[in-house]
Amino acid sequence: MRRFALARRFALVLVAYNSLQLLTTPGDIVACLQQAREHLTSRGTVAVEVTDFQVDGADGPDEAPMLLADAGGIRLWATLSHAFTERTSTYQRRFEGDGWAVESRLVVRSLDDTELASLLHRAGLRPMRTSAAGHVVRAVAERAP
Repeated sequence: MRRFALARRFALVLVAYNSLQLLTTPGDIVACLQQAREHLTSRGTVAVEVTDFQVDGADGPDEAPMLLADAGGIRLWATLSHAFTERTSTYQRRFEGDGWAVESRLVVRSLDDTELASLLHRAGLRPMRTSAAGHVVRAVAERAP
């Protein structure tokens, strides 16, 4: 996500559903947003959605895995632990069925509206519209003049 080159420009570059947060350092996030900016048409926009996973959380690991889903003989257990200083959260999940289990671990960076605005600015983008719903922030940005 930090380096890509496509053969055309786009009126809209969409970084959907917290994808940007898979990049865990501000420098990597800015690099991705700069690439998105470079792929815009002259009047194009970049749209992003981010979540602050750390709101109401506690620093460190959860006490025990939570059952998030149980359907069709498959169960999903998960924990979310936070490192507030780094602004990262680790999501550990375990899918279980009869006689099998698959585990995965994912680290994401929490972002709030102020952090997102700063990263967009550093990437040469100017927010046109920003909306927040709970812990989720959505922004539409254009090339900065």
